[in-house]
Amino acid sequence: MNQKNGKYFQVSTLQALALGYSKSVITVEELLTHGDIGLGTFEDVDGEMIVLDGSCYRVKNNGEAVPAEKERGVPFAAVCHFRSKRQEKLEKMDTVEKVKEWLTLRDGICTFFRRIKGAAGMSLMSASRRGMPLFASLRA
Repeated sequence: MNQKNGKYFQVSTLQALALGYSKSVITVEELLTHGDIGLGTFEDVDGEMIVLDGSCYRVKNNGEAVPAEKERGVPFAAVCHFRSKRQEKLEKMDTVEKVKEWLTLRDGICTFFRRIKGAAGMSLMSASRRGMPLFASLRA
């Protein structure tokens, strides 16, 4: 697959995962060759996956995000190579809720990723489809 063609790479389907197919298909290392931003899960649904800036994180049950081992198995994921089409400068916002509100007001009807960098190393990523935003944040 051409990494610069704007398409995303998907491992398996949510339906397969829901039916119990949770064994790894590829490794984190291989997945990262196909994209630098995305979402997914790990073998036996051992945490949620966040791919950001070409690094893969496993979000544990307690909400802590830790770097995922490159040999860790992946049964489901969707990633792409992030290419910014537009940049906007935000005014100071005191809470993540205000940022979420700002993003929601700009939501369209298509699927897309947004990436926000802020003070104190905070990075907020949102994936949205048809007005249903999903937010995840990581501390750098």
